[in-house]
Amino acid sequence: MRFLVALDTMVEGLVTAEDMASCVPLQEKIKASHGACRVAMYAPNNLAYGLSRMFRSYVETTGHHYGIFKTLDECLVWLHVTEAEESEIRRRMAEPAARSPSPALEADPTATERNQPASD
Repeated sequence: MRFLVALDTMVEGLVTAEDMASCVPLQEKIKASHGACRVAMYAPNNLAYGLSRMFRSYVETTGHHYGIFKTLDECLVWLHVTEAEESEIRRRMAEPAARSPSPALEADPTATERNQPASD
């Protein structure tokens, strides 16, 4: 499975180490049921990039593959998306409804829900 986590609208707020550590059990559960995932984190600003690196340090033992990138193009290459998938991802990211803090987009335009994982 492949995921794109777009953090381009991230705003300053309180994210604690406990918040990040609390994600580990969920990541382990996802791996147990779906196998290792490829997660590209689009973090174009310093805040998002730094928090993404901290998050990865907490979840790197889960077996998923995390890539943190400053550009969307780098994310899409790393996820090995097709041209059709790229067009759909870019379309969804341009939608106003998709622009909430820390939205997650799957790299599969056929998925019916925004947070539904894409299958490889």
